[in-house]
Amino acid sequence: MLRSERYARFTHVLAKRGVTVRTTGEQYRRAHELPGWYPALAAVTPRSAWTTAADRADFDQARLALGAGPGRRA
Repeated sequence: MLRSERYARFTHVLAKRGVTVRTTGEQYRRAHELPGWYPALAAVTPRSAWTTAADRADFDQARLALGAGPGRRA
């Protein structure tokens, strides 16, 4: 799987060569990255949390929002 930024560049290069892709960069991002696909599959996916920042406080806030469970120590 490519990161969405690389996929977007890839489709741009292909377009310069006359190739039209079926999946746009935005469609690819929504289908491959959280939170893009989560609303469509939330009913069949374990509860999830994510951050948009890289600092520990944001991570801890998301982690604590999930509560205790099989994937986390209490």
